Amino acid sequence: MFFGTPQLPPTTISPVILNNILQPAPPAVISKEDCLFFEYLHHANVGEKAAVDDFTCHILRMLNFDDNNKLIATKRELTFTMCGIRVQAMADIVILDGSQYSFIVQGDKHTPVIDEPRPQLIAAAIAAFVENKGCHIFSLPQQTFLAIIMTGPSSLSLS
Repeated sequence: MFFGTPQLPPTTISPVILNNILQPAPPAVISKEDCLFFEYLHHANVGEKAAVDDFTCHILRMLNFDDNNKLIATKRELTFTMCGIRVQAMADIVILDGSQYSFIVQGDKHTPVIDEPRPQLIAAAIAAFVENKGCHIFSLPQQTFLAIIMTGPSSLSLS
């Protein structure tokens, strides 16, 4: 049972991705999308700063989060007023449905100054709500955002 669902729907992800930790060597023939998945995964695993966002965007596209004319965008600067001061929040990845924010991904960037990604995600959600509210003629009393914190890929060590 997964969140009250007894049977999950069939996956649309390629068996090549589901059954391999690394890209299969030739003579295996894999699709361009699968090849890109393994390339993005490799770059994310070697610690390139923007690579986790690139990898996450590719996964979101593979899962059709960009269907129905939705746009997957990166590095969105959002603003809102807090205690009378205009402040900025940076969303690493968002999904836009028209001009409305509907999904937010925040990368976990542990540094000596930033050790917790949740406040960054909450600030981005508040700013997205404020910006979405500005797009409505009527009052927008509440909105639910889908949101995740992406800590990066995980791979097994093969011995």
